[in-house]
Amino acid sequence: MVMGSDGSGRVLFGTGWGVILTTAGAAIGLGNIWRFPYMMGEYGGLAFLVLYLVVIVAFGVPGLMAEYALGRHTRRGPVGALHGAGMPGARFFSGLLLVTIIMAGSYYGVVLAEVLRQGVRFGLGAGSAGAAEPAGQGFGESMAWVVITVGLSGTAIAMGLRRGVERLSTLGLPLFFVLFVALIVYVLRQDGAIEGLRQFLRPRLDDLTPGTALAALGQAVFSLGLGGTLMVMYGSYMRDHDSIPRIAIATAGADVAAALLAGMLIVPAVFAVGVPLDSGSRLLFTVMPKVFQGMPAGGLLGAAFFLSVFLVGLLSLIAVYEVAVGSAVDVLGW
Repeated sequence: MVMGSDGSGRVLFGTGWGVILTTAGAAIGLGNIWRFPYMMGEYGGLAFLVLYLVVIVAFGVPGLMAEYALGRHTRRGPVGALHGAGMPGARFFSGLLLVTIIMAGSYYGVVLAEVLRQGVRFGLGAGSAGAAEPAGQGFGESMAWVVITVGLSGTAIAMGLRRGVERLSTLGLPLFFVLFVALIVYVLRQDGAIEGLRQFLRPRLDDLTPGTALAALGQAVFSLGLGGTLMVMYGSYMRDHDSIPRIAIATAGADVAAALLAGMLIVPAVFAVGVPLDSGSRLLFTVMPKVFQGMPAGGLLGAAFFLSVFLVGLLSLIAVYEVAVGSAVDVLGW
């Protein structure tokens, strides 16, 4: 077990790459792939992207540094970190943060379970071109997918920080990027894809509004996992010699890269088949299956897309549950 210099006995990350890939895996998730493309569609495309990048640099990276530093300094997750930092009302606010992240994880887990279901459906051929639309799910079937998703998250956490969470992040995040790049290369070769991307990224100054700026701020906070929970917990596992500024920049850079890849894949794909990009939250689950159904080898492409999204989303869900588990360790001494 690697221990901090304070002799706390807390298990720490094993490698420098493990730190970066684990924190990036916590940040990258459905916020990048599900939410980012339809937010661009609703808020002016390039204008939203520019403001989003400004917010990431001006607020996102400093916010990550602050949360990492708080976690490492106190060697505690949110429940103990705020108290250790001497914040007034720390117990109340840390408890509120813990309840909030568990509630968010409940919602996130249900959405992620649907991503897994779609991936398996395409993998089994049910999502290939010409296949009939599936009937609506019953409660029992929905809960079965949720149980599988939560079970996979719990298994990774039960294996421990280094053997479970860090190892899965080290393997899973590079695989996600490889799959997405391969899908982008394929989609950009479809008729109308390049032209659609050009039209979408055409500058429109009228879209630079306060509403767009506020949407970009919300997306950055949501996407990076800021808010005194995930990154504080992972900061408490960082080694004393790990460079917090370098990790923060790498995490934000990977997060932005994932969002841009999602945009480069989904935007050309929807233009190629002539469906609206401003479909909102339906984009991932309603529009994208139709996109793949209309393509050659759609079943294989759909399975690769949804399973890669599930893999990277699982890393974020693991981070959510790690906050709850780590807080129990901190408070109860388990």
